[in-house]
Amino acid sequence: MKICLVLEGSYPYVKGGVSNWVHDFIQRNPKDEFILWTITDVERKKNKFMYELPKNVVSMEEHFLETGLRMRVKKEANPHFSKQEKALIQELIRCGDPDWRALLDIFHIQGRNPIEFLMSEDFLDILKDFARSDFPYTGFSDLFWTIRSMFLPLFYLIGQPFPKADLYHSVSTGYAGVIASFASLYHHKPLVLTEHGIYTREREEEIIRSDWTPAQFKKLWVKMFYMYSRFAYQTASEITSLFHRASLIQHELGADPAKTSVISNGIDILKFSGIPEKTQNSHLRIGAIVRIAPIKDVKTLLYTFARFKQEIPNASLHILGGVDDENYYAECKELVEFLGVQD
Repeated sequence: MKICLVLEGSYPYVKGGVSNWVHDFIQRNPKDEFILWTITDVERKKNKFMYELPKNVVSMEEHFLETGLRMRVKKEANPHFSKQEKALIQELIRCGDPDWRALLDIFHIQGRNPIEFLMSEDFLDILKDFARSDFPYTGFSDLFWTIRSMFLPLFYLIGQPFPKADLYHSVSTGYAGVIASFASLYHHKPLVLTEHGIYTREREEEIIRSDWTPAQFKKLWVKMFYMYSRFAYQTASEITSLFHRASLIQHELGADPAKTSVISNGIDILKFSGIPEKTQNSHLRIGAIVRIAPIKDVKTLLYTFARFKQEIPNASLHILGGVDDENYYAECKELVEFLGVQD
C-alpha cells in the first residue's frame, strides 16, 4: 500500500511526540510505501531534518507557507467571477462553510493564479461588502492584508500537485487536514485523520495570546481554523483521538461520532513494574515530559508547582523536553528564580 502522510509543522523538522509517533509508525509498517507531503513555515528549513528518513519513505514533497505569501502577479489580468464564485469567496472569507470542491476546481484543476485572484476588482468588491458589514470601523487596508495573509497560503497549497496514493493520512486538521482532504477528493481515495491533539483549540489559544494578530481580527483567524477542521472532519473516513474528552471535542467541532474512535496512548506496565514504591514521607518528585514552547504553557506549570510546594515543601519538579523557543526558555528560567522553586 502507498500511504501519503500530510504533515504540518512536525515530522521530520522538529522533535516531539507527534514526530516520534510518525517515525515509529513508518518503521513499523515496512511493507508499506510512504510519501511525505510536508507543510512548514519558512524555506530555510528545507532539507533540515531531525530524523533520518526510513527506507520505505519513497518520496517527499516540501511546502512552505512563506512561499505562498511571496507570490507575485506574473501577468496583467483582471479575472471576473461568476455568480457562484462570488458566493463561494464570500462564504470563505467569512469563514463559514464554502463549497470546497469548487475551490479545488478553481485553484487546482483550473490552476488560477491566487495573486491575480486576490487583486481582481471582483474580489475587492466582495471585500468592500465584507468591510461594511463586519468591519465598518477598521481600516480597509488592514482588512485586505489580513485576508491576504489568511488565505493566500491556502490557495498556494491547493495549487500544488497532489501525489497519487492508496490512502491519505493527516495527523492534524489545519492546513494539513485541508490538503489531505483535497487530495482525497481529487484522487477519490480515503482519508484517515489521526489527531494527537486538538489542533483547532491549540491555534485558538495561540492566536488569543499572540501579539502578531490585531485584536479586531483574532476572532476571524480562529473561525478560519474552525472552518478548516470541519472540512477535514467531513472528508475523513476515520477520525481518531487519544482520549475520550478529545473525541467529544471533535464532535463539538463537527466530526460525525460514527467516524470517531479513541486510541489511547499505551503504557508498558511490565516495563515499570520493577520500580520500588515510595516510602512514606520520602521526597516527592514530579516529572513533566514536555517541549519548552509557549503552546505547552510551561509557565502555568511552574506557577502551580510553586503553590504546591508551599503545601508540600519536600517536593521537586523535573521538566524534561526539547527547547522550541529559546526566548520562552529564558523566560521560564527567570520565572523559576523569581518563584524560588529551584533547589
